[in-house]
Amino acid sequence: MDDVSYADPEQFHGLNLYAYCGNDPVNNIDPTGHFAITLSLLAALGVAAAVGAGIGVVGTFFGDVVNAALTGKWSWSSWETYLGNAIGGAIGGAISLIPWAGAFLGSVTGGTLGTVIEMSLEKATGRHDWAWSEIGLQFTVSLGINLVAAGFTSYLRIPGITKGSHSWQQVFKSGFTKTWRYGFRMSLKTLAKGAGYLGISSFSTGFVVGNLMQSFSNWLLGQFFSQN
Repeated sequence: MDDVSYADPEQFHGLNLYAYCGNDPVNNIDPTGHFAITLSLLAALGVAAAVGAGIGVVGTFFGDVVNAALTGKWSWSSWETYLGNAIGGAIGGAISLIPWAGAFLGSVTGGTLGTVIEMSLEKATGRHDWAWSEIGLQFTVSLGINLVAAGFTSYLRIPGITKGSHSWQQVFKSGFTKTWRYGFRMSLKTLAKGAGYLGISSFSTGFVVGNLMQSFSNWLLGQFFSQN
């Protein structure tokens, strides 16, 4: 039921607190009674979060590859690292849907949060006794790295996918905007194009590059501390 504060005796349907979801309860939901949420909007956010989580896992794996190449021996990152980057990627993926600067902000946020969540999980599970000052320092370093990585990849353009008036990116962003503003119902085809575009967009490449740079930075720091 809609919130009772919406009752308005002056309107024809002003006392009907069940005329919710923009009169479209099949495609919309109204969990709080304050405003309708379209299922297409939830689906779009879900796609973006899922792609972002996947990119976080892929970026962590590539980071393991870089670390193996630098050290000459293979070792998997902890599950806390993979989970942290997956959570950070999911949040970054959702943020990447923000118009204009979303891809840049999503990449920076995903990579930075991934590092902080990873270290916090390792502290919570006892794998590593990180001091909060160390987590704060790593947050600052990671933020700088991800700002650089996102800047390097922010101009990625692939014809038909991230470039052009009928590209996957434009089709998905147009559908998302119409869904947000007017309750437009996106098709599965549009959502699929969105998943494809997000998977190789500047958001995802910036996230992966950030992971690679983070691995290289960690290796350099390890070399420095081992010699001093």
